[in-house]
Amino acid sequence: NMTLRLGASGSAVDEATLRDLLISQVQTALPERSQLIVNSMTVQRVPGAEGQIDSSVRFTVTVNAEYLVPIDPSQVSAMIAGKSEEEAIQLLQTNWKLAATPEFYRDPTFFGVLPSLPSRIQVRVDYGNE
Repeated sequence: NMTLRLGASGSAVDEATLRDLLISQVQTALPERSQLIVNSMTVQRVPGAEGQIDSSVRFTVTVNAEYLVPIDPSQVSAMIAGKSEEEAIQLLQTNWKLAATPEFYRDPTFFGVLPSLPSRIQVRVDYGNE
């Protein structure tokens, strides 16, 4: 005859609560005026966990997420007014992380610069797959 006893313990983590906490933490770490693209967030739990004296569990997760900084069209038009296209491109690329080189449409084209009045400049921003 043999008696076998087995003890087991486990921990459960509420994934929804964890995700809400992570979103909150990521949003506080973002630069000013930026917006988190929530569906871009990926979470990976690092292997291993430590049981604590108070019966809690400590574990590590890594989070990757994308964010965007909205571009204010009036700020753009004021910044590039009266500049050449080359100067405007340099200013825009310095102030914002652009995925592509800005494109300009000028009519008439015989002036070598963009309009000097910001109100004469229309700005269209393509955020891609927002």
